[in-house]
Formats: sequence, C-alpha cells, structure tokens
Amino acid sequence: MLLQPYNNNTISYLQYPKHRIIYDIDEDTVVVKLPSMLSLELFRTGILTQDKSDQVKLSISGKSIGKYVIDDFRYPKDHSDIITIKFKKKKIL
Repeated sequence: MLLQPYNNNTISYLQYPKHRIIYDIDEDTVVVKLPSMLSLELFRTGILTQDKSDQVKLSISGKSIGKYVIDDFRYPKDHSDIITIKFKKKKIL
C-alpha cells in the first residue's frame, strides 16, 4: 500500500507479513482475517465492493479457489486491528 512519503525524495509502501493474514476454508465458505488498513485498501482500490452481488475471484498461494461474494464483514470486538470478512461461494443457477 502506498503511504505518505518519508521525505520528498522517497516512495513509501506498507506490507504485511503473511502471519497477519489468516484464512479458514470450508465447503462453500472462506473466512479471512486481515489488518484493517489492508481491508480498507481492498475496498478503496475496488477489489472488494459493498455490493453483495459482486463476485470476487479468490486465490490462495496463487491457486484459484473460485468465485465468492462477501457474506459478512465484522470489526474487531477488542482493541485489535483485525477485520473478519466471510465469503460465500457463488452458487451457479
């Protein structure tokens, strides 16, 4: 994520270590826990949207696991910065 520059001659980025991103895969559900600033960036750049009918192609370690829609979005219940996003597999009618 692009940040405010440290000074006029620099470009600053923020990266998160892998251990800050946690996921759990079920039959038709994927629950992802990630830092709030990363969640915000995913929405800001349009990767995730507020439209519950928009599909998102999810990949884990570069391998596609299918198309999903956002089913639930939860803020932390403590002073953590971890957001929980629940995705449901898009059913083909």
